[in-house]
Amino acid sequence: METTDFNLHKETLIWKIIVADEIQTCRQLHMHLLSQSEIEKSSRFRNIADQERYIVTRVLVKIILARYNNCLPENIQLIKNDKGKPILMGGPCFNIAHSGKFIVLACAPEDVGIDMEYINPDFNYRDVLKACFTATEQQKIHTSIKPLIAFYQGWCRKEAILKMEGSGITDNVTAVSIVDRPGLVNFDLDDYHIGALAYNSQYPLQGIQTFTLS
Repeated sequence: METTDFNLHKETLIWKIIVADEIQTCRQLHMHLLSQSEIEKSSRFRNIADQERYIVTRVLVKIILARYNNCLPENIQLIKNDKGKPILMGGPCFNIAHSGKFIVLACAPEDVGIDMEYINPDFNYRDVLKACFTATEQQKIHTSIKPLIAFYQGWCRKEAILKMEGSGITDNVTAVSIVDRPGLVNFDLDDYHIGALAYNSQYPLQGIQTFTLS
């Protein structure tokens, strides 16, 4: 397992993991970290990929948060706040996203939101532009060298903000401004997966750290 310095009070960090690389290790070594309700929930997924993603996600969260708190993963107990967002008393704040083969986990001293999407080259983004973006935001997408990528970047930014605030998807997505907002950045995981992070820029983003359970 990789090691790194964990600075709970001063920085923001994104952890990246590939499900297929870790599921065997999870099943062999870490299933004891799942509660009975988590095991039961994982068994209800009809799609094996969804089941594996759920298992790896739960294990990843507990191991990472335990290392921030210098405790055993078995001792990590998550609760939900008044908006239904999972939190860990005492921190760090965290948020999860997944798409395709990747899971990403953002950790920060204060509220943080992360989103990630698979770039579908056949997606007709023009059909949803007006429903999702302001006129100014639409113009920036239209004039971009790669408008499809710009659309996904903008969408991920809006989702990241909503997840940071704990409000989830709203009927009025255009009201979520992504123009000139500090603490809002895009990132790429590969040529097909794009994401965004919303965080308090007082705590510098230290980049993306690959994590492995093996």
